[in-house]
Amino acid sequence: MEQRIKLDVSRVLEVVESEVGANPTCACEIVKMAIKASDADVSLVVAIVQASITAAPESMRIASQCAIAAMPESVAEVQALLAKIDPNSGETCSSKSAKSIKDAKVASIVAPASSNPLDIPPPFPPLPPPPIYIHKVTEVDPCVGYSY
Repeated sequence: MEQRIKLDVSRVLEVVESEVGANPTCACEIVKMAIKASDADVSLVVAIVQASITAAPESMRIASQCAIAAMPESVAEVQALLAKIDPNSGETCSSKSAKSIKDAKVASIVAPASSNPLDIPPPFPPLPPPPIYIHKVTEVDPCVGYSY
């Protein structure tokens, strides 16, 4: 894929759309490689993310996060694209079936991309506090001032 993009950079969006459509679980890697191989500017990064979303709406969040990771200066524009496409507003980003859009919504409800791993409870119960040991004082040494 990287070689195809380097040979003809003008076809980067077609390559991204076809590859993500064929392998939606690899959307992150495909988006990052397309950005790197094409030496993308901010506007091309947004176009790459949009092509990825068109091909696989269920990979929208991961594709956008990977694009931002590959080119941090594109964060505002990529977030603006996501706000425009917002799946909860009833707009769709492609002509996919309603079932695939519904699945994408369910996936975002089940595992939101912005969840904090520290928000989940630990997999085991907390440990009890250590036992308290009480030492009996039998004799006090008047020279030293403490028990033994």
